Amino acid sequence: MVKYFLTRRAMRDLRDIYTYSAKQCLMVPTGKHFLVYKTMPQGIIIATILHSRRDIETIVAQISPQLTVEIEKLERKVM
Repeated sequence: MVKYFLTRRAMRDLRDIYTYSAKQCLMVPTGKHFLVYKTMPQGIIIATILHSRRDIETIVAQISPQLTVEIEKLERKVM
């Protein structure tokens, strides 16, 4: 596995992206990708997977409303 190192600015950016994205979701780096997911008692909802070279902040800002709707629909279906 490749190690990665984040500057303080990158860590702040990730924290801001997480705050801005679907409120109860988590975003974690997984190799060359970022995984946005939400945990629930029944399991894990994977909301989206984004390549780390993309403009993640812009993408998350654009798709956040759609992700929220999709997550809520899936939660109702699973429950």
